[in-house]
Amino acid sequence: MGSAASRLVALVLSLSLIAGCAVGPDYKRPTLQAPDHWSESLPGEVPSEPWTLSGWWRQFNDATLNALVERALGRNYELREAQSRIREARAILAVAGGAALPSLDVDAAFQRLRFSENGLLPVPAHNPTSFYLAGFDASWEIDLFGGIRREVEAAQAELEASVEGRRQVQLALVAEVARQYVELRSLQGRLENAQKNIRAMTESAELARARYQAGLTSELDSLRASELLHVTQAQIPQFATGVKIAQLRLGVLLGETGLDALPEALGEAAELPRLQARLPAILPSDLLSRRPDLRRAERELAAANARVGVATADLYPRFSLIGSFGSIALGANQFGDSGSRFWSFGPTLRWPLFQGGRIRARIEAQDARFEQASIRYEKALAVAIEEVEASTGAYVRQSSRADFLRKAENADVDAVGLATQRYRTGLSDYLAVLDAQRQLYATSDQRLQSERESLVSLIALYKAVGGGWSAEEAAAQN
Repeated sequence: MGSAASRLVALVLSLSLIAGCAVGPDYKRPTLQAPDHWSESLPGEVPSEPWTLSGWWRQFNDATLNALVERALGRNYELREAQSRIREARAILAVAGGAALPSLDVDAAFQRLRFSENGLLPVPAHNPTSFYLAGFDASWEIDLFGGIRREVEAAQAELEASVEGRRQVQLALVAEVARQYVELRSLQGRLENAQKNIRAMTESAELARARYQAGLTSELDSLRASELLHVTQAQIPQFATGVKIAQLRLGVLLGETGLDALPEALGEAAELPRLQARLPAILPSDLLSRRPDLRRAERELAAANARVGVATADLYPRFSLIGSFGSIALGANQFGDSGSRFWSFGPTLRWPLFQGGRIRARIEAQDARFEQASIRYEKALAVAIEEVEASTGAYVRQSSRADFLRKAENADVDAVGLATQRYRTGLSDYLAVLDAQRQLYATSDQRLQSERESLVSLIALYKAVGGGWSAEEAAAQN
């Protein structure tokens, strides 16, 4: 007994020393090539003070927007689902780690038996009789070739990917809340602009009608004035519908149902936020560490690499230590006797020698999945760079367009005043007034849309560069 135990201990120690390496490729984070600089930069001076993208939406200085973001971060459906996926990944990691530890099971049974007196087995003295069993079963798989360690490595990488997935949802959520808020304010502004022009056009229509009734102009002027007024009035239902849709979409982002749950401030028109874009010095290669979708893709690549090792470990034998200890007796008074005890202990080996090529096929499949994850990682960087470049260009050009439209709008206001004055004095016909009013309304509406597009592009830019939380804030959310 002593020599057998000594040999067993020596075997366990030997296997433990051998089990220092794991089969399959060791993961090395790939080095992706990124441009040295951006093709286009934002206008203006670089801020003299250090500035980060943490809480970028607060730079709009809009209390309502800040409240909406805070509310969405606490109640959004997708964000809550992403948090649940992290819980799932943590549980899976615990399952994978538990496979490396010994397992211990307790067995207990009681049976009341009656043997057939006409059967082949001898009938015991007491028939029927009782059967008592209690004991322990223990097993421990020695991770000699690292299959379990690779499984833990994969589960850990997948947990980290799920954490990055939640950050990706957070980033997209804040950007979408800001975008929908800008959309709402833009539609409310366009609605207010249309109502303001309707009031001016109503005065012009009354003037044209009065001059027609006085015999100073033809009825055509009055009809043209009414036509422009009604066309502008037809825009009101469209804008009102857009406002309601934007409010409902914000409600979904906030995790609310119905308009009654939305803040009252959203029902009142307000100006679009004003902000001059600014960014810290970010290079294209910095996106790899800034954007959560890129960090998530890299962690998924690491998990796929570990899965190759898990599949490769199936080619090698598995060693386990199995033991049992307990007591079996036919009577309760005999259960504690030494003669009722039983035990067994020893190593086992399982080695799949022939599986019809299934093991190598699984390894090849995992290799292909790793290759796919690598391609997705490369593509994610290319898409990220494209999003930054596109949103930067869109912001620069839309901001310039909005500036020109503001100047044009000021000129149109003066043109309407001059045309109306000339019409009142009979120096020009009503067509000049009509054209001036139509142009003013069109320019004002285009200016509002351009300002909206400029802000939407800026929001997309902050999202594209990975704007979000500081490292301390992100760690506190995990």
